[in-house]
Amino acid sequence: DLADISKASILSIKDEWKDIEKKQYRIKDGYIQLIDHLVNCCRQLNTEIYFNAGVNKIEYEPGNVTMYANDNKKFQATKLIITVSAGILQSGTIQFKPELTDHAVAIQGLGFGAVIKFLLEFKTCFWKEFDDETGFLLTDEEIPTWWTQLPAESNLLTGWLGGPNATKKIFEPDASLLQTALLSLSSIFRIPPAMLQEELTNYKIINWLNQPFIKGGYSYNTLHSKQAINILLSPVEDTIYFAGEAISKSESQGTVESALQSGHD
Repeated sequence: DLADISKASILSIKDEWKDIEKKQYRIKDGYIQLIDHLVNCCRQLNTEIYFNAGVNKIEYEPGNVTMYANDNKKFQATKLIITVSAGILQSGTIQFKPELTDHAVAIQGLGFGAVIKFLLEFKTCFWKEFDDETGFLLTDEEIPTWWTQLPAESNLLTGWLGGPNATKKIFEPDASLLQTALLSLSSIFRIPPAMLQEELTNYKIINWLNQPFIKGGYSYNTLHSKQAINILLSPVEDTIYFAGEAISKSESQGTVESALQSGHD
């Protein structure tokens, strides 16, 4: 769940795990299909999309908002919907003028996890030698969680390190993280690290804490989340609105589904 157990609501996690056996689905060819669909919908509605325009300051009054972005870009509107991650909101990357009050406290009451994701492509699906139906692997290794692309045929293996253990490695370089991943796989499959290195064809490591426009992983419920979400679902001066998976009341906490549901609501 990527959660810091000193902050997480255990009862909320218990409720979530009741549905752990539910069937899960993947979008064929990845979430880019969903992004492309949303972009096409926006363009059909003559929506303007501005790239490389990270907002760093928002000035507002009832019925009027001015947003200041990098490269001296400025945008104005009568209303604003903010869908950045809880990590960005909590970091103070975006300044509000006047400063938020109850909403600022609520933002800090949200849970937002840390995660490092490992995408390793090998010459062969060596894991099939152990079990043709290898899907998820939950282990006690330093990189504990792995999964294949089952039922799709793929030489890609995905590793997952979440929570406080991921936070400890926020500044660790990719080369070091890769070696940690290979050592974990070596222990799991009883294959020498050098052999795994030889088998490796491509890799990508994504440290979501270091992503400047994300700063973390998925949300999780803390003891204060329910009250915080109720506050954030109320607009500021009927002018600034918040949306996203971190403040969704959907049952699917921390998912793309809850993000979409939040935007719809």
